[in-house]
Amino acid sequence: MDLVKVTAMSTAAFTLVMTVIGILEPLRKQGLAAREVVSVLGLTFLLMLSLAMPIATLFAATIIYGRFSQDNELTACRASGVSTIGVLKPVLWVGCTVTLVSLLLSNVIVPHMAKGVGVAVYQNMQGVFFNVLSRRGTFDDFEEVVIRAEEADISKNLLVGLVVIRKRTDRDLGRDDAGNLIPEQIPFMVAEEARVVGFAQTPEGDTWVRVHLIEARGELREQLGIQESGIVEWGPLPNPIEESSSLWSDWGTLLGALRDPTQHPEIGKALREHRRDIGNEMFAQEILATIEAGRAYHGLRSETAQYEIHAAGAYTDGPSAVVLESDIAPDGTEMPVEVRETYDDGHTIVRTASHGEIEMGWSAFRNVSMVTIRLSPPVRVVDSSDPTGQPRREGAWVKGGDLSLPRRISRRQEEISLIALLDHPGEFTSDRRIIEHIRFLREVRIPKLNNDNIALMHFRVSYGASCFLMVAMGAALGLLFRGGQVLVAFVLALIPAAIVLLMGMMGKEMVRNPDVPRMVGLMCIWGGVAMILTANLGIYWHLSRK
Repeated sequence: MDLVKVTAMSTAAFTLVMTVIGILEPLRKQGLAAREVVSVLGLTFLLMLSLAMPIATLFAATIIYGRFSQDNELTACRASGVSTIGVLKPVLWVGCTVTLVSLLLSNVIVPHMAKGVGVAVYQNMQGVFFNVLSRRGTFDDFEEVVIRAEEADISKNLLVGLVVIRKRTDRDLGRDDAGNLIPEQIPFMVAEEARVVGFAQTPEGDTWVRVHLIEARGELREQLGIQESGIVEWGPLPNPIEESSSLWSDWGTLLGALRDPTQHPEIGKALREHRRDIGNEMFAQEILATIEAGRAYHGLRSETAQYEIHAAGAYTDGPSAVVLESDIAPDGTEMPVEVRETYDDGHTIVRTASHGEIEMGWSAFRNVSMVTIRLSPPVRVVDSSDPTGQPRREGAWVKGGDLSLPRRISRRQEEISLIALLDHPGEFTSDRRIIEHIRFLREVRIPKLNNDNIALMHFRVSYGASCFLMVAMGAALGLLFRGGQVLVAFVLALIPAAIVLLMGMMGKEMVRNPDVPRMVGLMCIWGGVAMILTANLGIYWHLSRK
């Protein structure tokens, strides 16, 4: 009974300390609300329990059996004909129980709970977003932009005094007359107010936020192609659970990723992005072929109108943009870029300009590739509903928001198998950027991720197996060294626990390191278990002779 009581108390103490130090503070910095902190804390408490329970039981066994030896009860047992091994049998059964519970927690219960907690955190991404902005005034976890707000009101989904700055990239480095790299001005935009419209989660688990900018102005507005409606999507938002997905994965997920690399979130996400790029490439080639043949392209349609695009020439500008050009005909007449917008009621608007552009992007909310049409100023507009019939001039014109890739392109894109794309990217695209990145995934990234999963699986099993050995050693050391004092018991318990943890962690890093043979890392992971097993055999052989 004393063993069970001390084990329970020490387990609770070790687990709470490890949870608070290692998990609670980082979660608080993420801006989670109290309910989500409690949910994630409960999850991480169970994870830490699976790690702390063996050490706590080892400590309890050492102090209980050390006191047992100090009080000469071991001598009395021997005098009564009870062997030393017989005295240790209760703690060995406790060790078996702790091993099973630890394995069950780390491999079944925690991964199952992680899915539910991840959903709970996602459902309150609004709270995370507004909490961070309210506390810091800045949110810098988006991929492309940093936003600052003077006021963030979650009750109204309102941001006041918004400043949006694009993150610095290599594109922002120019050169002076001497050829030295110098930073160029970073584009930004401001908006008096912005209303958060909603949040959406992608198939890869990323969360995006949709924002309605009110009276936005600045160079960045043009670069981002923000529509007249002021709607923009930013992301992904960080999720503390998804960021450590492998840590919370169950065995089925880990084994599935080893058999099929496309099941790994990182690889699946990258391949889906490339598949979207291939769809954009198909679309761009279709536009180019149509315009080079001297015909109008009319494959785009919004919810209410059909779009017909004329241009004298066109060329691709990167994987997701087609530039439209005007020209002068041999007879001297101008051949402008023309976009004819025909509504379902017969109403037409014809816009012409000297230059235009068609861009392809992706909407997290619609989960489809979207198309944006731009015409550079000045834009000449002829509206059939204008009674005067006179053309008018406008500034730059942008159309997007409800234009998606033609369905035939989307179907061809979705028919591309991720596994086939990973194995034979050249069969689907001629873009060297995509081919080289997929080769990098296949030859560098996937082997590293596989090593990560293998290291994690071996560490889980080895640590679970070491639970029984550590508890058995703790009791035996308590008898040998009479570790009834708390300090002595703690030191005796710390030694085998430190050996197993250090060897396991070192082995995990060695397995992850591509320059180190995998077998060396696995030997290191299991080396701590082997050392404890060897020490146990020696100690119990010595005790059995008494």
